[in-house]
Amino acid sequence: MWLLMPTLGMFSILVIPLLGLATGFIVGVIQVKAKIPSFILTLSVLVIYSGLTGTISGGISRSVRGYEFITMRLIPYIPTAFLWTIPIIIAAVFIMKYTKIGIYLYAIGSNEEGARLAGINVDKYKILAFTISGLFTGIGSVIYFQNQGGSVPVVLNLNTMVWPLVAIVLGGTPLTGGSGGPQKTILGALTFTVLFRGLTLSFIDPTMIQLITGLLLIASIVASSRGSKGVMIT
Repeated sequence: MWLLMPTLGMFSILVIPLLGLATGFIVGVIQVKAKIPSFILTLSVLVIYSGLTGTISGGISRSVRGYEFITMRLIPYIPTAFLWTIPIIIAAVFIMKYTKIGIYLYAIGSNEEGARLAGINVDKYKILAFTISGLFTGIGSVIYFQNQGGSVPVVLNLNTMVWPLVAIVLGGTPLTGGSGGPQKTILGALTFTVLFRGLTLSFIDPTMIQLITGLLLIASIVASSRGSKGVMIT
């Protein structure tokens, strides 16, 4: 997606979220038809995009201009990228708590077979969930890369894959599905960010921070899974 920014200019602000939406839809269809576990499938797509961007770019970062309105400070001491995420968070919470889509997704996450027997079109709503997730990912990519001041190829590292999981389970959303929500994930992300920044500013060795992150992930999974009777989303 990063390559579209300098090529399409401001128009890429619309194109990139749509590309994310299309990717989410395709991934959803593959998951529903091939029954591939969601985690494995999305991780595979991450690896594919990483290789694709690296091949096209040759591993070279590219500066992008013309998006200053996204990154310029509107309120002192508050990153503008954070302000741009507020309407996204509100939209996600509204969808999950106050619409039929959210109610059905909670039901599917809690007991997929039970939801199917209740008359819910499970395949349809799983594809819709992937599609919405892809759209939000596209929007987030625009905000993130412009906040960095340029576009770089996707680089896979341990943090890329582990930190989102820590934020999710630390916020109280079990990997078994059926409960949780966007607002909890945001709280988990903020908590982990404060913890990580604190450890970094305390000059803790990076390898020790990784150790603490791993232990925190295990502890969060155990805590969030206690009493959960849902089934793993696949």
